[in-house]
Amino acid sequence: MSSAVLELARSSQEEIENIEKAIAKALSKKADKPKDSLLYDHAISKLLTQAQARSKDALDIYADEDNARKEELAILAGLQSTIPGRPADVWTNFYDRVRDIKEYHRRFAGQLPESHDPDWHLNSVLERHDIMPFFSGEEGTGKYLDLHDLYMKFTNLKRVREALEERLKIKRNSRALGERYFDYTTYLKSLDRLHDIPRQLKDKTYKAYVTELFNYLKGFVERSDPLVDLQKMLTQTDADFEQKWSADEVPGWRSSELQQSSNNEDQMELRKDPLYCVPCKKLFTKDSVFQGHLPGKKHQKAVQELQKSSFAAPGASMNTTTNGDSRTEEEKEDDKELARLENQIRRLRETLGDVIQATMNQIEKKQSRTATEWEASLEEAEAAEEDIEIEEESEDEDEDKPIYNPKNLPLGWDGKPIPYWLYKLHGLGIEYKCEICGDYSYWGRRAFERHFQEWRHAYGMRRLRIPNTMHFKEITGIQDAVALYEKLKVETDIAQFKADNEEEYEDSDGNVMNKKTFEDLRRQGLL
Repeated sequence: MSSAVLELARSSQEEIENIEKAIAKALSKKADKPKDSLLYDHAISKLLTQAQARSKDALDIYADEDNARKEELAILAGLQSTIPGRPADVWTNFYDRVRDIKEYHRRFAGQLPESHDPDWHLNSVLERHDIMPFFSGEEGTGKYLDLHDLYMKFTNLKRVREALEERLKIKRNSRALGERYFDYTTYLKSLDRLHDIPRQLKDKTYKAYVTELFNYLKGFVERSDPLVDLQKMLTQTDADFEQKWSADEVPGWRSSELQQSSNNEDQMELRKDPLYCVPCKKLFTKDSVFQGHLPGKKHQKAVQELQKSSFAAPGASMNTTTNGDSRTEEEKEDDKELARLENQIRRLRETLGDVIQATMNQIEKKQSRTATEWEASLEEAEAAEEDIEIEEESEDEDEDKPIYNPKNLPLGWDGKPIPYWLYKLHGLGIEYKCEICGDYSYWGRRAFERHFQEWRHAYGMRRLRIPNTMHFKEITGIQDAVALYEKLKVETDIAQFKADNEEEYEDSDGNVMNKKTFEDLRRQGLL
């Protein structure tokens, strides 16, 4: 029985439903405890992964690629026998299944079935040691970014940094004092301005920096916001990138921008450098490395590609300026992958916009305070968090304790007894009974007056076949209500207009009479 296909499908769907209830409980607890919101986000993410796995199992069963579910249904309907060669019969299959069930429970006597309720699913996830990811001290449990190591690597890319400074028009008046004019805050602001860096400066070191920056931002989003579908977002970003790349619309990588970048003054000065290789578009730091590069196959292949280009005549000097795209296919693929990384970084930068702004505010706050003031603010924040934890624990303890209510006072909106003076003011100690409501007791005049329009009293009046109108307000006895109803009917009959006695007619002689008399005389022919 435990291996039946239909039972597996049922158990999968039951577990999916329990996981959904566990997610609902996690959302409720997240709203009650904002401090632990990140913990519950990761718990919800784990539960969603489990639900998706169980959903996949259920879908595989319903797909029925091996026809196991179809055979199971045929056996239950009596269209197929459990034993090959035996005639199919629904009752025979039924008793065969009963025998298998009894045999199963005989072999595993005393073993209770596993039943995982929503609380079990939620607690099993929260008790995992890897539920909460690691954050550095600067990141503050996902509130801020910690890009100091990447900032140091960026500042070591001298030519890249200087080119970005020129594009951003950063003043260098503090450079004479030995200070860093491209500070950490400026670095955070220009995190997505990679398209402003010229192509010829994007070498292997730059690509390694960009790759590390992308990995950090991607990992930070996974740790700080686990409910974001990061894979879907990056896939959509890649699809948009492919369209822009085909249309030559990727910022910083357009053909016109590459052509302008290859012909600007910086590039011309770079070509004059004796350690710059024009075919490979690479600048070397040592002459020995440059001389060792020249006999290489990659360099020779780049030279041949440059000579074959229609924009460079055979035998032309390698230090002349070319106006065409002399990149090899391999270089174009490398450029495309680098442009893809930059595009993904820009997308992650948009996602982390609020976090980056909070990081810059935090840095400015640090810079405006002394070390003593900053330590004091940290201590105050820690003390405030401890006070919140103590209040939450005390509230939990108060909820667990029985309520002290010796006078049996009604409970207020907060679950505690109302003050005694308020109890006396509203007359909540006076009992009003209503026989029509089944001798139900109402405490206080306000509740008593309000009950005449409530469902209990209306139901009692309907059972007596009496309309629940304003005439019966303050009437609580059944006999009183019936007597009043009879009296009202008599008064209504008296006050009702009767045509036979009250409708007047006049004959030809001017005699006035009621309708009944007029009709009698007319029948006798006296009129």
